[in-house]
Parts: sequence; C-alpha cells; structure tokens
Amino acid sequence: MKKKWLIGVISFVLFLIICTLIYFFYFKVDARYFITKKDFTDSSLVQSTKAIVYFSTTADQDLGNTGLSYAVLIDSKGNAKSLKMNGLELGTVFKGQDTIFLEEKNKVHLIDKKGIHTVTMPTSEHTGEVTTFNKTDGRFYSVYNSGFTKDGSRYQSNIRIGNNKGFETIQVPYYLHSSGITDSELLMLTVDEETFEATLRKMPLQNEVDIKDVASLGSLETNSVLSSILYADGYYYIVMFNSEKMKSEIHRVNEKTKELDIFPLFSYNNAEAFRVRIPYNLRNAAAIVDDKLLFVDGIGEVLSFNIKTEETSVLMELEGASKGQGKMYEQMYIQNDNLYFFRYDEKEDSYTIDTYNLRTGKLETKLPILGLNEIFKRAQVKSKRLASYDLIVVE
Repeated sequence: MKKKWLIGVISFVLFLIICTLIYFFYFKVDARYFITKKDFTDSSLVQSTKAIVYFSTTADQDLGNTGLSYAVLIDSKGNAKSLKMNGLELGTVFKGQDTIFLEEKNKVHLIDKKGIHTVTMPTSEHTGEVTTFNKTDGRFYSVYNSGFTKDGSRYQSNIRIGNNKGFETIQVPYYLHSSGITDSELLMLTVDEETFEATLRKMPLQNEVDIKDVASLGSLETNSVLSSILYADGYYYIVMFNSEKMKSEIHRVNEKTKELDIFPLFSYNNAEAFRVRIPYNLRNAAAIVDDKLLFVDGIGEVLSFNIKTEETSVLMELEGASKGQGKMYEQMYIQNDNLYFFRYDEKEDSYTIDTYNLRTGKLETKLPILGLNEIFKRAQVKSKRLASYDLIVVE
C-alpha cells in the first residue's frame, strides 16, 4: 500500500514539474517586450522606433470580441516592443508627417513625441482596406470593407477621417475589390455582383462623398485582383490574375481617354503554381519607382514593368522567402529606393527585416528582431493565431 502511495506521489510531482517546464518554455512571456499606452509618455520610445509590424487575428477569430492585435515597434538594434489592441483583420499602420496612425476594431491611436492620443469610434470594423494622410487638410483617412447596412439593402465601406482634434466616419456605398491612393484622391475598384462588370472610381480625400467614375474595366468574371490601384503620369495601373489564360496581367487605364490596355506580366503552369505566388499582402504588393511598376509575388520574385518602354523583366529575388509556405509571417514595404522584407529566417531561427537596394537589386542589411516570439506565446495561450498584415519603416 505504501509503495502504491509513493508511486502516486512521485507521479504527481513529475506531472507538476512537466507542467511547470511546459509553462516556462512555451507559455511564459517576457514582460520586457510589451508596452502599454502609458509608456508613450516617454518620447524616446517613438524617436527610437525604426519600423512597425502590425499583427492581428482574422475576423473569424473575433467571435465574442475575443480577437487581438499587436503593433510591434522595432528599434535600430532589433528590439521589439509590442502594444496589445483589439483585433482588426487587414489592419494598417501609417506615418503622416510627425504622427503614427494605429488602429483596432473600435479605436484609433495617434502617436507622436508628446505621447499617444486614443479615439474610441462609435462603429466597430472587422476588415481594413487602406490608410493615408492628406497633407492638405492634415487628416488621416482609413478605409474599411464594413459589410451590409442594417437593413441589408446594400454593402458599404466606411472611412474614418480625422486627427488629434477628433474623428468622424463617412460611408461609401460599395464593396471595394481593390483601392489605392493618390496625393488627393481615394481610388476604388467596384464590381457589379450580377454582371461582374468592374468600374474604376475615384473620390476626393474629404469628408463629403463625391464619387466619380473613371472608366469601365469590363467583366472580372475570370479575373482576380493582385495589387492596389496605382497612379502615375496620367495612367491608372492594377495587377490582376486571369484564370482562363493562367497569367498575371497589368491593366492600364488612360485617365483622359478611358482607354484600357492589358500587358502580360507572368504565366503560370497551373493553379497551384499561381496559388504559391499570391502576394504576401495585396495592398503592398506593387509600387511605381523610377518609371518602373514593381510587383512582388508570394515566392519573393520582384517583377519589373517599365511604364515608359512597356518592357517586363525580373528585377531580383528576395532571399529566404518561404516559397508559398508561411505567408502569414511575411510582409514587404517599398519606400524611396529600398524594399524592406519582413520574414522568418529559418537558419537563424529568428524574424528579420531585410533591406534591399532597388537600384542594384542587392541585399544591403539584415536586422534580426528580438522579442517577437512573445506575442505568439500570448496568442497561443488564448488559442488564437496571429498573422502579419502591415509593415512600415520610419525614416
């Protein structure tokens, strides 16, 4: 009897030890890598931030308002500080002049050297679209695919507009299949759900809804969007996938004549080959730099379309890209002559931000990030899974 009792005690102790080890190695988080809004009273936190990565749970994980997101502030040494927020799938982070814009489903945060200013919004959102800052009126504009109206009669997309003085929300009566920003306008691609006819539209960055049609893009029944809408020198550009041709193509619209031209970009052997090349983030997949439309696909290949000569080439390949696996933790961001690639480095067992020079196509620096695993531990405790949805580099 004593022997059985002793074995039971030993088994129980071993069980406690194993549970403790599991907790410390897999679930215990290091508080050094987390911040709260109070920490922004120290201006050095913002001044030392060189990049921000936005993570969130998906909309389907937000049942019962249990979703979560993190804005991860990274300094020049790679140290990460994470601010916990409510979830917002496809949420954005944006820098306008001296202020950083962060968002969650029911709040907007504006961060500058004075601290953090939080605005609670009357309407919650579940899916982000695009954010910009209008230098003319000094306000941020953040767009969301919001869902059907209360009476179910139509779809609407909300736009939060404001600054430190306050925010308001206006409505656009469309589902946005894609969007884009110029210096003064919001660009929208909308599709008739019955005819599949696509229309490129635009509206001024203002608090009054004044939408104008730019041009018809024809039927999108066999096309799917792969990028945001870009604008340069009197032309609008958008990258699409044609499932009949098994090709990605650049659709170009002349602003004055409304004429549509289509240029081949890349051909795929089959549907699986296309799937693995779907970009990490459609919103950030393309940019126009030095008369070249650059498109980064899901295996890290950077394609270049010269908007003057209409020639296509492969500019470079991003090292360490997942080749279609694990896109939930990859993001890219183009600014000036640099392309920044956030990824997981298997060899180093760490997350990094790689900097590429777009003129030379060469990898210039790698910045390992410390403390990022802590947010995944916190999410795991809550049985949640995070995905990265945005990246900006603060210069």
